[in-house]
Amino acid sequence: FATPMGSYNAAVVAAIKGHYLSHRTVNPGLNYMGNDLYELNADGVYNDSTVAEVCAQLAEAASVKGWRILVFHEFITAPTSNQSLSYPISWFAGILQCAQSMPGLDVVTVREGSERLRCASPP
Repeated sequence: FATPMGSYNAAVVAAIKGHYLSHRTVNPGLNYMGNDLYELNADGVYNDSTVAEVCAQLAEAASVKGWRILVFHEFITAPTSNQSLSYPISWFAGILQCAQSMPGLDVVTVREGSERLRCASPP
């Protein structure tokens, strides 16, 4: 689950736990085994995020064996946009190509990544 605008508190997390397997925040950074599955970090990708910058973030995740959740809001077919939440689909294709060809990096959904962390965490 991802709360609107990333707004949450202990009461919201308690309610989420009754219905969902995880909660994604807007707190930037990597996730590791042992992280709270209801406070997963995620990095927003905005119209000023270059393919090279995002690819470097993915390389960091692969090198330290962390899980980086990337959040996109709106894909557009135009080559650029002045809307911060719009991202050109051609740039996204470049990010996918980078991610899929990077050694040591698995491309997974939030559900799959959460399950991996859950299975790897001590009881």
